[in-house]
Amino acid sequence: MSEGLSFIEWFLLRYAYLVGQPIYRAENKELYGIEILTRFKDETTLRPYFFFQELVKDWQKVVFFYKWQIQELLKLSFPREVKIFVNLLPEVMLYFSVLTSLFEDFISTHQGQIVFEISETYLGSWKQNVREFSTFLKKTKESLGNVNFFVDDFGAWNSFSFSLICTDLIEGIKLDTQFVKQLSSEANDKALTITKHLLLLSKKLGLITCAEGVESEDVYEKLKSLEVDLLQGFYFCEPKELSFLLEILNKRTPNERRGKSEVSF
Repeated sequence: MSEGLSFIEWFLLRYAYLVGQPIYRAENKELYGIEILTRFKDETTLRPYFFFQELVKDWQKVVFFYKWQIQELLKLSFPREVKIFVNLLPEVMLYFSVLTSLFEDFISTHQGQIVFEISETYLGSWKQNVREFSTFLKKTKESLGNVNFFVDDFGAWNSFSFSLICTDLIEGIKLDTQFVKQLSSEANDKALTITKHLLLLSKKLGLITCAEGVESEDVYEKLKSLEVDLLQGFYFCEPKELSFLLEILNKRTPNERRGKSEVSF
């Protein structure tokens, strides 16, 4: 281990890297944004989910993680027209002043592009403290400035996220993949009905809707007919090394950037 580095810093520098997965508009497959994901060089022994479960137990490790992630992101060039989706662990909002100082340069460079995703999977510890969490979220939004927030894995675990979308602090939701997987070619009227009404509810509340885990044309067509706003999944593109995605996007001509056609990776 390099001298002067904590274990988490050394580990991230040695094993972690960033990938991106494109997010498309449902109506015309136009590129909307890229979700930033962390992967590890040997995921046979370490899965991202378990890494983050351990990470949230120590706020200093959380800070080290975001420090590393932002340093990696600042090395890259993102097209102005592409939204940048960044996963945000709910616990980090307890230290919103630290969070602001970490993200300050990245946000100022990408004004209006950043969307923070708060995963419902990690909201369980706040289940009995909706008001307290909303207060921290409000302070975080005010502190960070021109950014948007989505609830990720919406509908996955508990009713907390339903309370959260009743506030004015959330701009969108990403429907949990378990709902999307039920919309396969084998007709499932109940799953379709649940998905339809979750999307209708979100639309009525003025939220942007996104469906993750789209893996077939059949599911794509069903979700498109339900008028979901955004789609993401292997049907369009699997997660790829972030630098590779951005290299392709930055090579587009001005006319291609203004076009409405699908971007192929």
